[in-house]
Amino acid sequence: MVANLIHFKLFTKIIKYSQTILFYPDECSNSTLNNCAGNNTSNCADTDGNFTCTCLDGFSGNGVSCVDINECDSSPCYANSSCINTFGSYSCQCNSGFYDAGGSCRGTQKICCCFFMCSGTFFRSRHFRC
Repeated sequence: MVANLIHFKLFTKIIKYSQTILFYPDECSNSTLNNCAGNNTSNCADTDGNFTCTCLDGFSGNGVSCVDINECDSSPCYANSSCINTFGSYSCQCNSGFYDAGGSCRGTQKICCCFFMCSGTFFRSRHFRC
């Protein structure tokens, strides 16, 4: 039964069980004390006398070895766009000739500036579609 838990210094925990005092290093505070993957691919969780490693979102593996998941394999982007796999994530980019319309890629339309005559008066329109 744990009587108390005290953080001692920066890297050591003291746990008092009855009259026995056990000193456990915080393996996660120093990468030389654990074998987690590191490189912003895994998380180390300190436990009493041990630690556990888990891969972060966007990575797969056992925590000791984590590899980037290619999210583009599951086609997460919308129509008329390309998926770009990045380290631990992905991004979508509209294909050439399309623009991002907030969740979809829409085709661009050429907008010309033209003069036309209507009822004997010249008008200038930026929205005249060629």
